[in-house]
Amino acid sequence: MLEKRTSPYALFGSSLNLPFDADTALVKSTPKAAAGKPPEKPKLHYILPSFNEGLDHNNPLPRETWWACNISQFFNVVTSRAGRPQESFSCLTFTYNWGEVETFVVHRFEGDQYWEEIKQRVKGKFFKARNSIKKRTTRFELWVKCGDTTNLDDVQEDDDC
Repeated sequence: MLEKRTSPYALFGSSLNLPFDADTALVKSTPKAAAGKPPEKPKLHYILPSFNEGLDHNNPLPRETWWACNISQFFNVVTSRAGRPQESFSCLTFTYNWGEVETFVVHRFEGDQYWEEIKQRVKGKFFKARNSIKKRTTRFELWVKCGDTTNLDDVQEDDDC
């Protein structure tokens, strides 16, 4: 972005012979928001299922909702986003999209203490990866899928997990 600046000499009516027109000199400016700030650290995006059976990368779950939900509330959010009845699945499959891709399954009736441990484990894994991966362009996502998708050969419409 270029910004037009007026020469301080013009303010006093100076008639200095300068090699360029100081009254209309164009100088590069830095956006004020970015000046002096370090680059923003990557964030973790919680990607939930969508109505079309895929993942909704355009509408991640807000971080605040992730931390505020107990296990039952989280399952309700996922069923709502997926457009499926609450009784249609009893577990969720979580997958990290970075590093050595790791997948794990969480059952609906594990309990809130276990759910809090899962959230802390996800947080720890994310912080460790964010600090070790040097590329700032990495998009960290935690994918959530309905049912147990760890063994795709055995997945049925009404899963048995």
